[in-house]
Amino acid sequence: MQLQRIVIDPEFKGLIPPLTDDERRDLEASLKADGCISPVVVWYQHNILLDGHNRHELCLKHDIECEVHEIVLDSRETAKAWIIRNQLGRRNLNESQRALLAAALADIYAVQARGRMSEGGKLGGESPAKGVANLPPSSTPGRARDEAAAAMNVSPRLVQAAKTVKEKGTEKLQEAVRSGEVSVSAAAEVARLPKGRQDRIVSKGRKEVVRAAGRARRRRGASTGAAKGAFKPVRGHSNPPPMVPLSLPRENPEMAANTLIELFDAEWLSALVKRIRAHLESANPK
Repeated sequence: MQLQRIVIDPEFKGLIPPLTDDERRDLEASLKADGCISPVVVWYQHNILLDGHNRHELCLKHDIECEVHEIVLDSRETAKAWIIRNQLGRRNLNESQRALLAAALADIYAVQARGRMSEGGKLGGESPAKGVANLPPSSTPGRARDEAAAAMNVSPRLVQAAKTVKEKGTEKLQEAVRSGEVSVSAAAEVARLPKGRQDRIVSKGRKEVVRAAGRARRRRGASTGAAKGAFKPVRGHSNPPPMVPLSLPRENPEMAANTLIELFDAEWLSALVKRIRAHLESANPK
């Protein structure tokens, strides 16, 4: 199949986290020097590209030949699930990027489960209510989320945050998470703001997203605050926040640090560091 005949599906392409500028330059240099070593993958009889969007674009740009591999899939949902799982194996994605993919995968699992429930009712002559018991765990949204989280090696909490970003966030905010610029936990807080404000915040960069997320989190905590035991950061507060379950990317210390900063108020952390330093200095006088 000629590369020119391959169809680019916007929804499929949108599932794939974009390359960084450096990654794209390296890929382009490699293709020009060595040719296209890895084939692009298309959906058989549909000619829709599943894997190799960047290679496809660059090979067309530089008139480089590339092998095309076709695979048989039974539906769009199956094709999307294949794309997502394939990305996990091919790309070094951070935790937030994986969470966004997991949210999309959870939606796919839910659609597939509804389809199986419908088919089970038709074939077995049972009502949908009876068919539910025979479905796999993904027959409920919560279980679909947990299955997707396990498949992408992230926590269900982060998948829920990614779902908020997908449902309420602007395209610019979602793109900031897909590109790895912004963490999904910060983006989920910003996604609750008016859409025009979301884009203005994203346009100012990652640090502004972190600050806006902190402000939104504190306002939300104050409004529900009422919630017993809820932690509200206070300047000079002497007690640490309650322990919360964390899923920190050990392979990426910078992302782990950013996650902690977003979870806890920066002023509180600064005050805590000063108190620890003063205690150590008093305990160990020069």
